[in-house]
Amino acid sequence: YDILVYSASDFDEVWDIENWPQGYSYKFKIMSCLKALRDYDEVIWLDSDVVVTSDIDLLWEKKVDNYPLLPKYRFDNFIRWPQSKGDMRNHWELSEGKQKVGLDHTDFENGYYQACAMLINRACESFLKDVLSYFNNFDSLCFPFGDETIINLLLWKYRHRNNLGDVF
Repeated sequence: YDILVYSASDFDEVWDIENWPQGYSYKFKIMSCLKALRDYDEVIWLDSDVVVTSDIDLLWEKKVDNYPLLPKYRFDNFIRWPQSKGDMRNHWELSEGKQKVGLDHTDFENGYYQACAMLINRACESFLKDVLSYFNNFDSLCFPFGDETIINLLLWKYRHRNNLGDVF
């Protein structure tokens, strides 16, 4: 498979990570996905720290609707080992972000999926643009993990429950 690597110079926005709030730089991840979809019908985003195993092939067997498919956990130790993120499965987590995206119900599957590996196709373009729009007037208190937080909140808002589950 082709591997594309974009740098900040591939985009119109000036890279200024020293002055950006936490999580804002992940905007470039979403812009990269949208850029890649100009040339490819289907794209898999892999964070640079993802350990690729034979199970990665399970990504290609899944159906993409109009939003990205994400694995439930980056690694098994996301749950087993201490990590810096709170327990996003608790309904009181991310309350400011929920309010910002208009998530006004509590009837949602509140699993929290890491956006370290995403299977997307051109049908996801609208969803990704929606994610990108939340980087305008970005607030790291609402979206502490940037794109990942926004993606999860939108998955909850639109009640998208189909994801890759425990692929890794």
